[in-house]
Amino acid sequence: AFKSYLSANRDIADDIPYGQFMRRFTILAARSGLMDRVLLAAQGDAGLRHALFAAVSGHETYRRVLGESLSFASMRSVSRAMLQPGERSGDAFIGK
Repeated sequence: AFKSYLSANRDIADDIPYGQFMRRFTILAARSGLMDRVLLAAQGDAGLRHALFAAVSGHETYRRVLGESLSFASMRSVSRAMLQPGERSGDAFIGK
């Protein structure tokens, strides 16, 4: 019975390491302020917005979410957001 369960849910089992990585990264990003910059970047990057939505909604695997998040366009958007002046204010990022 367990073998049929495992084979039927192989996609979920294969995604566990990616989900664990995403959880650790999210915690570190939130603590360091990087998540504020990611959210700022997502305002102008539809692909990054989609990846963030997919990560919290469960509509796609974490493996796919990571692939979308690590695209050249998304990395460029996050890099630009990191260079923008501003200050952290609680959970929101306020640009100046």
